[in-house]
Amino acid sequence: VMAAHGDPNPSHQPLLALHWAVTSVGFAVFVGASVYTQMQLYQLQKRKATIQSLISPDTVTLLLVVTLFYYTTALVYGAAMQSMPCWIYVLLPHLCSSAMAAIEIYLTLSFTHRLAVTQCCKHYLLFSSAERPDANAIKYARFVESVASFLDGNRIRYLSWTIYFVLLLVVLLDPSGREQLMGRAPFCTLRSSTMVIVGLLLFTIAYIIFLRRFDVIDPYRITFKLKLFSGIGMWGMFMFFLISQLVDPLVGWPHATLFGMQVVFVLQMAIWYIESYIPMKLTEAKAKEAAQCLDTTSILDTLSNPTLLKKFERRLIEEWSLESLEFFKAVVMLDIEAKNLISRAQNTVGSKTSFSSRSPNGKRNSINLRPLQL
Repeated sequence: VMAAHGDPNPSHQPLLALHWAVTSVGFAVFVGASVYTQMQLYQLQKRKATIQSLISPDTVTLLLVVTLFYYTTALVYGAAMQSMPCWIYVLLPHLCSSAMAAIEIYLTLSFTHRLAVTQCCKHYLLFSSAERPDANAIKYARFVESVASFLDGNRIRYLSWTIYFVLLLVVLLDPSGREQLMGRAPFCTLRSSTMVIVGLLLFTIAYIIFLRRFDVIDPYRITFKLKLFSGIGMWGMFMFFLISQLVDPLVGWPHATLFGMQVVFVLQMAIWYIESYIPMKLTEAKAKEAAQCLDTTSILDTLSNPTLLKKFERRLIEEWSLESLEFFKAVVMLDIEAKNLISRAQNTVGSKTSFSSRSPNGKRNSINLRPLQL
């Protein structure tokens, strides 16, 4: 066995010891980078600095943790050549890959819902203006409204949990997986977890194609993250194929497993970059921009000036905050209407109105009402 797969003891092989050292450095880099960016995101969250596309640092932390533990059994069993029950070797990576896929789908569906709601608000503004919408605009508005309605409420959460439990069944539906769980297989593989990862990549590619139906305004680089994830994922699958078919027979199982861990490291760093680093940088930029904003133009002046209003609308479209525009309009109209009502009441009743009454002991009590100030 040792002749076929190589001696797993690093003290007997300097190159294997060096390979373990390189792998350990990569592992430490991923852990250190993840801890740093997540701590920054939690600090920003405490300061109420968040961006529309960031669901929660807790969700991203869970994703990074399951990504970290995905390949640990392969290191113990393949690189260190330590004895391990086959069901543990198969089940732990499968649980991690299923959780990873469910979280990524949850984030993707949340982005889709936010995008659809933004498009609905955009077309609501278009339809409420003097411009007459064409048939294509009406058809597109109905499409984004149906997407927003379908993903509304807790449906995204329920769909993600359903997908997670369905993915867990893959290991039972696969005959090879069942044999490995029952200890009847001649050797252990990560076939079921690999099938889940491939399914996630296929979903991502199909979603990128589906995203072409949207008029995408993407200030948070979600489409870039999806394309990067799919590209790195396909590269990873190709590299694993080369390692299993070419590298393993040449250098032995321990080295091949460590090479696989370095491919996983690239995938881990890609997930860290798109799900933790980019949101951290975008949130810091938005917080800095808000702190440096010294514009003293009032919201009433902005909404009453057609030029400023158009610029404000374009800005809110870029920031996915069109609901804020409708809220500002409603508040300003309420303010104006309330002042008009108070002014008419003052003209009718007077600037000061007094009511008086007598207490049981015969003392006279007076109450003066003055006009409200908004």
